[in-house]
Amino acid sequence: MANRYYKCGVMWTSSLFLLLASASCVNNSRVASKAPRQRSSLERFPNVSSGTRQIPSPTDTYFGGRPERLPWQSWVDHRDLSGRPVTNMALLEGDELFALGHYRNALIKYNQAKNPTASRGEQDALILREAAARLALNSPEKALRILSDYFRESGRAEESVTAPFSLIFAFAYGVRGDIDQSLAWFSRTNRIHAGVGGFSEAASSGLRSLL
Repeated sequence: MANRYYKCGVMWTSSLFLLLASASCVNNSRVASKAPRQRSSLERFPNVSSGTRQIPSPTDTYFGGRPERLPWQSWVDHRDLSGRPVTNMALLEGDELFALGHYRNALIKYNQAKNPTASRGEQDALILREAAARLALNSPEKALRILSDYFRESGRAEESVTAPFSLIFAFAYGVRGDIDQSLAWFSRTNRIHAGVGGFSEAASSGLRSLL
C-alpha cells in the first residue's frame, strides 16, 4: 500500500528552498488579523472544494465566456504535449468539454479516446487530461492511480516525469493531504524549468497554498 502511488524521491532540494523563500516573502507581506488555524487539505487548494463548488459542476452551463483554467491544466487544447495537433476526435471533444468546466463529460470522452496503438505523444496527452479531470472532480486518489499506473506500466522512472505530469502529482498529493510528497513534486516541477516560466510560477503558487 505504501508504494501504491508514484513517489518523488527528491526532498528539500535547493529549488524547494527557493520556492519556500518566495512563498514566505509573499505570506510575510500579508497583514494577518486572525490567529492561524489548521487548514484541511481541500482548503489548501481553494480551486478544489466539494462544499463551495468552486470547481464548476459538470452540469453547469456557461454563457459569455469559459471558466478560469485550473492551476494544473497545463496543456494547449487540441494539441499533444509536444505541440502537435491532435486528430483523435474524442480527445478533441473532451478538450472542449473540459474547457467549459464539464469535467465528468470530458472524462467520458477521454476514456473513449483511448487507443493502445496511439503514439506515445497522444497517450501522454490523454493520460494527463484524464488525471486532470479526476483531480477536478475532487478525486486525487484516482488521479494519482492513473498517473502511477501509467508510468509503471510504461517502464518510465521518476526522472522521466515531465513538468505537466509533475504538477498534477504535486496538486493531487496536496489535495490528498500528503504534504511531503506535494512539496517534493512542486520542487521537481520548479527544478525542471530552472525556476522560470509558467510551470515554475504554478509550482510557486501551489506551494503558497500549502503554507
